[in-house]
Amino acid sequence: MYGNYDGLNMPPQFDAYVGVNLWNIQLPTNAYHDTLNEILVFTTMDYISVCLVNTGNGTPFISTLELRHLNNLTYQIVNEYQSLELFNRKHFQPTSSGIIRYPDDAYDRIWSPWGDNPWIPINTSSSINLREDIGYQPP
Repeated sequence: MYGNYDGLNMPPQFDAYVGVNLWNIQLPTNAYHDTLNEILVFTTMDYISVCLVNTGNGTPFISTLELRHLNNLTYQIVNEYQSLELFNRKHFQPTSSGIIRYPDDAYDRIWSPWGDNPWIPINTSSSINLREDIGYQPP
């Protein structure tokens, strides 16, 4: 969130890079619009470079930068030239449950409610195969 910290009431526009690759981020459109950008990147080293590039349209900023280590099988990123950008992540629990993240999701992914959920909850005493053998781990 920009929050009009500089008193100009003009959210900055800037470029962001992960390593040498341009990261297509969504920027705030007004002082109180918050944005969340998420990218999955395969790394070959024990560090990662994130660079904000001042394009002359305000001072670039990041409110929070969080890093998570993921098992490579979770999303099948196979080499350093691939990355995945989050489009959407929704859950189908009753809307009263709100956001889901750690500890309910081992990787602290953020799951938003699907809106007005007309689905009827069902329960089972049977075991559910989450297919952990292929690496995908839903919350």
